[in-house]
Amino acid sequence: DDKDIIVDEGETDEVSLIISPTGNIRTKVVDDDNLLSEETIKNLSVFLTEPSSTTIVAKYIHYNFKTIDDDHKMVILPLKAVDVKQKDIYIGANHDDVDMLNSYTTVSNLKNLPTPQTGNYNPLIPENGFPMFGATMNFDFSISNQATVTLVRTVPKMRIKLTFPDSQYLGTNNSFRIQKAAKYTTISSEGTLAIPDDAYYDYNSDIAFTANSTQEYAATAYLYESGVIPILNLQSFLDNKIQTFSLRLPLPI
Repeated sequence: DDKDIIVDEGETDEVSLIISPTGNIRTKVVDDDNLLSEETIKNLSVFLTEPSSTTIVAKYIHYNFKTIDDDHKMVILPLKAVDVKQKDIYIGANHDDVDMLNSYTTVSNLKNLPTPQTGNYNPLIPENGFPMFGATMNFDFSISNQATVTLVRTVPKMRIKLTFPDSQYLGTNNSFRIQKAAKYTTISSEGTLAIPDDAYYDYNSDIAFTANSTQEYAATAYLYESGVIPILNLQSFLDNKIQTFSLRLPLPI
């Protein structure tokens, strides 16, 4: 999901960051009704480099922030805009490994940060905070101490609908499983970390659909970005027997 981070001007020339989630525009499966739970930020870390440099010159790991409203959060950094001058700004959100974040000295390190692992049926839950990453390049704080960074989540949203147009054949006990879901990915889609074959897993229990109407059911699944196409297995009690169907989901990018 996208979040905007703004370096807010305020009454002094302090550098501050505002985070605003807006929607996952990069995924092939786009949902217009983005949920607030999908925009959850538990923690965020800020990294600064000189323009066009890959060397991190300042970092603020799990820095304090405050909520302004549902769509904005603010972080005030212990910097003066006049001293910062021009910088590239990188921000990661919802990454818990403080020691790993602190150890990074280059942008390539940061982009290859692995996300928290999931597996078996341990689903990615929006309220836990999806890993996100964003950057604004060559921002000149001597002109304005208000900058915007868009964060993009590493978790595409798959909305699945099951319909029964023929009222004579309405399914019940409708559920699904997913095969070939990635256990983890990198913080940035520009990362080069290859996900090995043994880092993919299959759901080990069924997920029930919710009835929207008599003839339509819906469910939502969240998957890490990966280079492998997941397989969706549907199950329904239809025509007095359990029937299963398989299809390929869009590539989760």
